[in-house]
Amino acid sequence: MADPLAAFFQDHETIRPRLRAFEKALDAAMNRERAEAAERTVFRETLVFVRTAVFEHLRREDRALLPTLEAKIGRFGTLVNVIAYDHDEIRREVGKLGEAIAALEAKADDPHRAELREVNRHGIFLVQYLGLHMAKEDAFLGGEARIALGEDGLRDVARRLEERG
Repeated sequence: MADPLAAFFQDHETIRPRLRAFEKALDAAMNRERAEAAERTVFRETLVFVRTAVFEHLRREDRALLPTLEAKIGRFGTLVNVIAYDHDEIRREVGKLGEAIAALEAKADDPHRAELREVNRHGIFLVQYLGLHMAKEDAFLGGEARIALGEDGLRDVARRLEERG
């Protein structure tokens, strides 16, 4: 059996550089007080990446990992509840970021400091929140969760991942 938790760690390693590139583009635009075409491209590409790859990662955790963990350790008062809440919060924030990017795009040729500040506000929140979320998961999945799942739980997570892709 391949280690199913390794797939989640690998996803995190794929997500982190995209968040760093997004943060770098945000910083460049904020320092200039204007988002140039290159930064706006990074903003749009990051939004698409999060809505596809990151959301798929969250769905896989929601379907394959969290139910098995909940059966082993419970939901409330555990990191299972925290992870589930974080997933909902990330999805909400991405919606807000999408709205902010659309507003920025609508004014890209005109002064757009207010719109850029809103993209930055939601973008930085997402970078920080998602970064901390992944750090929590990495620590939890590498230790307490692995022990709580045991071999049977790990097999169940692997089976659920294979069933649902």
